[in-house]
Amino acid sequence: MSSPEAEESYRTVASLTRSSPADGELQQHHEQHSPIGAVEQKLVWDPAAHANRLAELAELAAVAGVDEPEPYVAPGGAKLVYVRLTVLKPATKANQYSATVRESLREVRLSGGKGRTVTSETYRLAAERRSFARPQLSRNGKWLLTAATGSDISVTYSLCDASGGSPLLSVYTGALASQAGWDAAGRTAFGGMPDMSHTDEACVWVYQPDVGRLTRTPLGLLPRLMVTDLAWSADGDLVAGARDWGTASRASHVIVLPGSLGGKNDLGRGRLPVWVTP
Repeated sequence: MSSPEAEESYRTVASLTRSSPADGELQQHHEQHSPIGAVEQKLVWDPAAHANRLAELAELAAVAGVDEPEPYVAPGGAKLVYVRLTVLKPATKANQYSATVRESLREVRLSGGKGRTVTSETYRLAAERRSFARPQLSRNGKWLLTAATGSDISVTYSLCDASGGSPLLSVYTGALASQAGWDAAGRTAFGGMPDMSHTDEACVWVYQPDVGRLTRTPLGLLPRLMVTDLAWSADGDLVAGARDWGTASRASHVIVLPGSLGGKNDLGRGRLPVWVTP
């Protein structure tokens, strides 16, 4: 995003409720967004219409070509966090087609206001580099979890005070990014591999910043797997989407983990792990 109007569009989508798409009129906002010069088109419901807050945010991100859960509405719906990429120097032959960008982690209240930049970083864009991908704000608004990625299959999770500053926690792992957001007890969860000596198995961490407790699944619990998705249940369990790692099948699994991470229930092959409340 690169303008107050675009920021207001995010807030508008995030703060409305919708009964059906036919009730509203779509507005199209065009802006130069991608560092490689692609034009982003976002569909935003007119404020006079009803809009489903999370569904429309997901649609907005999908239309924009964003394959990560951005933007993110904090549980409780008071604030929205998202990432803004600003091209400082376009990609040219002279710089080996590597643009210089500023990546800014932004926060805005859905009730109004101009929003603010929590932190930012300037770098030359290369491969899949991101500094603050997948931002997730805790329920109490105190903590922000982000993921830094690069050219290899790895991610560094960082948890910092939402006001900015140095990370309270930083975890590097050689795996794809997978995060579960925040549960009602103030815990966050993310997946990876235990360490560089156990690259043939997966693990899940649970961290509760208010008490400083970091828990990890035991070694050997998730052998020859890579976690690809995570989600909390209402009662504090986790469901993990996982994929066979180092085998010919590459089958997908759905695995239920207790919040204590002391065991597992592998439900077998499946995809798209979500919790449904009857």
